[in-house]
Amino acid sequence: MPPTVTFNVSAGALAEGFSGSPQALLNAFASSLIVAPSVPWTAFTLGPTPAPDSDSESNLGPWFKNGTTLFVWDDVTAAYIPQIIDWKSLQYKVADSDPGAAVYTLWVDTLAGALKWSNGAGWADIYGGQLAAIVARFADYSTTAQMNTAIDADIAAIPAGVTGNNSFRAVPSVVQNVVFEISGTKAGVVSLGTESFDPDAVFTANRFTVPVGGTGYYQLNASLSVTTSGGTPTDFDVTANVSVNGGVSFSCNDVAGSGSANGQIVTGSDYISLAAGDYVELRYSILANAAVTAEIQPNTTHLSGFRVR
Repeated sequence: MPPTVTFNVSAGALAEGFSGSPQALLNAFASSLIVAPSVPWTAFTLGPTPAPDSDSESNLGPWFKNGTTLFVWDDVTAAYIPQIIDWKSLQYKVADSDPGAAVYTLWVDTLAGALKWSNGAGWADIYGGQLAAIVARFADYSTTAQMNTAIDADIAAIPAGVTGNNSFRAVPSVVQNVVFEISGTKAGVVSLGTESFDPDAVFTANRFTVPVGGTGYYQLNASLSVTTSGGTPTDFDVTANVSVNGGVSFSCNDVAGSGSANGQIVTGSDYISLAAGDYVELRYSILANAAVTAEIQPNTTHLSGFRVR
């Protein structure tokens, strides 16, 4: 137990030559009183325990544990308890029952698994039940394996192209022949049987198709290389059309040639808007004024693109 403290009261000397009324004398006497404890004493208990005797279970006054945290004596439990800030002053409460919408602004409802705010008259779920749904879903998985299986299933359900930029590049697998038995113009789809790359699996059957979730702006690039054999037309024109949904979106530069067997290469690119379900093809249009075989070359013909945003 701490030592008994006695307080000694003494009066100091009055000012030399004091003169005044009886009330002035009384005031001067009171102001000169000195109260001194018999041992060092403070109104607050300090240290790691409320008293030098750690087994003390009595009220020794307010206690600053380690000089930082205030504890007070609780007569109900006969023990020291930390002095905390009242819930009401914080304007929020964590509880499984309604704490009162007129008293608190925020309520963490531990029973419903929800965060709610008060307009003074009632409670509204800030996340509209989303928090409860998340808590309920996580409760379905008692093991890491179950959680991993659910995550893998969610990832697999994401449509192709949602997380990638739908980049692709395709070229012909072999030479594609366009035979002119007489003069004229012939047009068709360039056969692009080899994919240089297609990480999001968006190119198939000679066309790029915008997947679900892939709507956006795309950079498209094309080149068409054509040589001739079996004839010497004096007029031989090549046009490459980048087609969207069967129509012409843009044409690569049209070059008029003299019929040289060395052939022609036309190139072009554009920045266009595409929506989910749109498809893109590379089409040729070739004019020859004599019988000839036009040969679309695989090494310098391609269609490529990617989503910019």
